Amino acid sequence: MRQLIALGQPIRALVCNAEEASGIKGPNVELAVGDFNRTETLDTALRNIDKAFLLTPTAERFVQWQVAFYPAISSQQCVDDLATRIELTC
Repeated sequence: MRQLIALGQPIRALVCNAEEASGIKGPNVELAVGDFNRTETLDTALRNIDKAFLLTPTAERFVQWQVAFYPAISSQQCVDDLATRIELTC
């Protein structure tokens, strides 16, 4: 994410809590509040993106989070180009 920020690329970071993640916010970084445990929150976070990069922490539910991501991203019609914009920081 730091490299994309340095290149001036627009980024939307999916975060559980915008206040706790405020340290990553910047001129080209938008925070989108969402939760992989509440998949209905993903549609808004993923709306109008061109590319996506999924990074989940190693956790008991990380497989479920990854499985939840694909239907949400495919509804945004960029499933063939998963590469840049979403990072899970939860």
